[in-house]
Amino acid sequence: MTSAPHCRKFVDVWQQWRGVKMVPERSDIDPVMLGASMAAISILQVRAPDQIIRRMSGSAIVEFTGRRRDGENMVDLAPPEQREERILRHQNMINVPCGAWLAREAVGNTGAVGTLEAILLPVSNDKAPDQPFIYIGQDIRKSDRWELDEVSTDIELARDFEYIDIGAGVP
Repeated sequence: MTSAPHCRKFVDVWQQWRGVKMVPERSDIDPVMLGASMAAISILQVRAPDQIIRRMSGSAIVEFTGRRRDGENMVDLAPPEQREERILRHQNMINVPCGAWLAREAVGNTGAVGTLEAILLPVSNDKAPDQPFIYIGQDIRKSDRWELDEVSTDIELARDFEYIDIGAGVP
């Protein structure tokens, strides 16, 4: 994670938000603490196992991809054969609770190829406890490669994926 400054900043701030609790509550969140890294934060709300709704897309991610995915269901954006695994990963992050690290190739709207590295961490919803959040800190490192094929609208699962123990173990 040494080359992922937004991820590092997000982890540091998330730990301050949670204090001595296992997971911070939504009311603990102070976005100002993220500073410039706020542009690299996205927020998901898990309404039900198969309803993982993107509430906010970081402006740095929108700029790279050319898409604002706010309001979209992340399960529907996965290729059909990967949907059950996406549900499982998010349910594990909420139910254990734990975080996750992932890295995957990302293709921008211009065809530029980069590596997306992300840290996903849970946040309790004190106003609707059955609809928790997953906050995502992200960094994109652009490469010199370009893909001029039609850009897919699917968001495939990252092959490089590991759960992070935040104090309750990992699945």
